[in-house]
Amino acid sequence: MNRKTLFRTALALSLVTALSIGANMAPAQDSGRVEITGDVFEIDEVARKATFTGGVVVKQVNFTLWAPRVIALYGQSGTSDLKEVTADGGIRIEQPDQTATSDYGIYDPKTKILRMIGNVQTTQKANGDVVNSAEMVVDLKNDTTRFVGADGQSGRVTAVFGSGN
Repeated sequence: MNRKTLFRTALALSLVTALSIGANMAPAQDSGRVEITGDVFEIDEVARKATFTGGVVVKQVNFTLWAPRVIALYGQSGTSDLKEVTADGGIRIEQPDQTATSDYGIYDPKTKILRMIGNVQTTQKANGDVVNSAEMVVDLKNDTTRFVGADGQSGRVTAVFGSGN
């Protein structure tokens, strides 16, 4: 792989990850430098997959994502044809006023739909509002968020509002 392809792959992965994964939050600023670090960065041109592993941290302006692994899948046109970005192993996303955690996150750049799955918790820092659910679906295009409980009575969505007032 030449340096130009490597740079484009790294840049696309960084930008999509930083700009798109913002559970129950406004998307990160789309200006400013994106920094992504991890222990290993691996590109598989045959599988069209770019993977950061080991204490991955993605930062841009007022947005930070932590995850053990972040993977970008792209199409035949290269990184301009990004298909999906996933983060797994227990993820945490922070913006100045909000935090979200889950076991797994998946983002589809074509539909601008983010799904956070497994032990989802979102917290508003200023007032302490908290929502817990099994899954959260964020439609960044239409600015909507849907929380879903797990199957059965014990997996209901729970929310506490105004707890910090």
